[in-house]
Amino acid sequence: MPQAFCLAAGLGKRLRPVTNHIPKPLFPVCGEPNLKRIIQTLFTYGFERIVVNAHHLLGSIEEFISAHFPNVSLSKEESLLGTGGGLKQASLYLDSDSPILIINSDIVFDFPLDVLIKYHREKGGVATLLLTDFGPSNLVTVEGERVLGFSREIRPSGLCFTGISIVEPRFHTYCPDRIPFSLIEIFEAAISAGERLSYLIGEEAHPGFFWQDIGTPDGYIMAHELLITGTSGQSWNWIGKGAVIPKGTHLDQCIVWDKTLVPAGGPFKRVVFTPFGVLEASEKGYY
Repeated sequence: MPQAFCLAAGLGKRLRPVTNHIPKPLFPVCGEPNLKRIIQTLFTYGFERIVVNAHHLLGSIEEFISAHFPNVSLSKEESLLGTGGGLKQASLYLDSDSPILIINSDIVFDFPLDVLIKYHREKGGVATLLLTDFGPSNLVTVEGERVLGFSREIRPSGLCFTGISIVEPRFHTYCPDRIPFSLIEIFEAAISAGERLSYLIGEEAHPGFFWQDIGTPDGYIMAHELLITGTSGQSWNWIGKGAVIPKGTHLDQCIVWDKTLVPAGGPFKRVVFTPFGVLEASEKGYY
């Protein structure tokens, strides 16, 4: 039975002050909480056993899961366990004999997960990672059909880890005896032990591949831009239900959440307006 673990425990520091009030996984993307989008995608691909971890604003995540997905299990973290520690705890809710698909809750993507599952079964190994060429985050070194390692600096020939992977239950073998720890530490320990770490490049494996990290204001805005226009540089806005925009206020490439009052003035460009504060694109435009 396909099973999945969704990482949703982080603090969302780069999206403050809004994440002081609403957890990053519940940020709406084109009006719908991103966690809902991801869980629905998992259901579409036949994942029947799904676990979501939570720590920051845990009550909000718990209420959301209870209201929309009562069959999804919640792995509650009293303190942050890290991406690897979170997986280790969440695996208590999963089948110990089956691979686990892991997916971040702060990404928007279009990739057939069954293709990744099939490839993992064919290649074997302790894990298979979905990678992409995304310059600002190309930290993964590969050779042939294997992942060789993870750099702390951008490499011209590197690739970016999308936050989507499949791991075998024996990942426990490579977990350190401490908390917190990351998935990357598990992967690095497995590589050091001679394990095979496979990968797929999204844009090569699927012509309609789309991926965007929404963990920063720039990435969040860019995801909307690509979803709405299919490209970048065009004029667009996403206006939520019940939003109030004063007469004469000009918006360009802006996102307005439901029931939000936009301040008079402007013009405003690449700004996110929410009931909990405003997020603005950086000068660097890092996505």
